[in-house]
Amino acid sequence: MRSTETSRLPILASVAAVDAVEAITGTRPQIKWPNDLLLRGRKLGGLLIETEMNGPRLAFAVIGIGLNIQHAEDDFSPEVRGLATSLYLATGQLHRRADVLVALLHAFERRLARPFAEAREAWTASSLTLGQRVELNTGRGRKLGQAMGLDDSGALLLRTDTGEIETITAGDMQAL
Repeated sequence: MRSTETSRLPILASVAAVDAVEAITGTRPQIKWPNDLLLRGRKLGGLLIETEMNGPRLAFAVIGIGLNIQHAEDDFSPEVRGLATSLYLATGQLHRRADVLVALLHAFERRLARPFAEAREAWTASSLTLGQRVELNTGRGRKLGQAMGLDDSGALLLRTDTGEIETITAGDMQAL
């Protein structure tokens, strides 16, 4: 994988996680850019990705995907109890972690083998924030605007209040 393609990993991984949850439960979570999965308005899980390059090539990537699978309401701390959910809470059924893992690995493998445009389209269809007015806190400061979509590299396209389109590769987003 080339360095220009590594920024696609969060999109591929989040869509694969959504695909896996849908395959197991029949319910499709939404994605909050850049790395949160929500189900019925509550956080189901998230992603963290660490990469290391060897010149222009990817040396390795560590993709961490955390999903709340069998948690009951009391398993969450009081601070997050109303914000978090699990597959069990959302469906009323206990799901085996191994089954979710197998579905996730198959979904990720399928997404990697297909053109990125398909993953971007699936991400767009599952996005919670596209089209909304948002505030982004980035390494370059605070940005306000409308989340418009993803570019070919997987970066977020933000239409600022001045009408310019900015490419955002990392940050914390809040809907306004």
